[in-house]
Amino acid sequence: MVDANAEAALIVAAQRGVNVRVLFNSNASDGGTVGMNQPAYDNLTANGVHVVYSWPGVLWHQKSIIVDNEKLRL
Repeated sequence: MVDANAEAALIVAAQRGVNVRVLFNSNASDGGTVGMNQPAYDNLTANGVHVVYSWPGVLWHQKSIIVDNEKLRL
């Protein structure tokens, strides 16, 4: 996670009671970012966001946002 605004928004949501969950890639051999994401992991978990690393050997690339269980219509 390299976007400080996104990180801050996740924390604000968690602090107002939203169940915020983040999944980070786990190992560098397959594109994971444990070292790069550790500061964000520490900050998010310290501020109420549920963060986990994926299991080794799996590379995830998905960005999903669910707000109030309804689709956002633009």
